[in-house]
Amino acid sequence: MKLPGPLTADQDKQLKTIQSSARHLLSLINDLLDLVKIESGKVDLTLERVVYQQLIDEVTSSLRPLAQGKGLRLEIQPCAGEIVLDTDRRALSQIAINLINNAIKYTAAGSVTVALCAAKPTDVRSPS
Repeated sequence: MKLPGPLTADQDKQLKTIQSSARHLLSLINDLLDLVKIESGKVDLTLERVVYQQLIDEVTSSLRPLAQGKGLRLEIQPCAGEIVLDTDRRALSQIAINLINNAIKYTAAGSVTVALCAAKPTDVRSPS
C-alpha cells in the first residue's frame, strides 16, 4: 500500500516475489483441498473458455522469479494461432504450474522454454 512512502526498486522486486510465492502457496493449499474432494468423489469442474496463451503468460510471470533465482531464462515459444480450450481454468493452470515448476527445479543451467501448438487433425493418429 506504500503508506510509509515509495518503495525502492529492490523493495518492489522483493514484494513481487513475496506476492508470487503467496499465490503459489495458496494454489498448493487449493490442490490439497481438491485431493480431498477427489477422494470423496465430490469433484466440481467449472468449464469455461480459456485462451491458453494468456494462461501461460500468467503462470510464467508468477514462476519467472523462481527461474531467475536459479540463473535460468524462462521463455515462451508462441504458437502460430490462438488456442482456446473449454476447460477448468484453475485445474489447467495448476497443471501448467506443476510442469513448469518441475522444469525449473530440474534444470541446472540455461533456459526453460514453454511451447504449445495445436495438432492438426492429420497429425493425430488413431491407435492400431
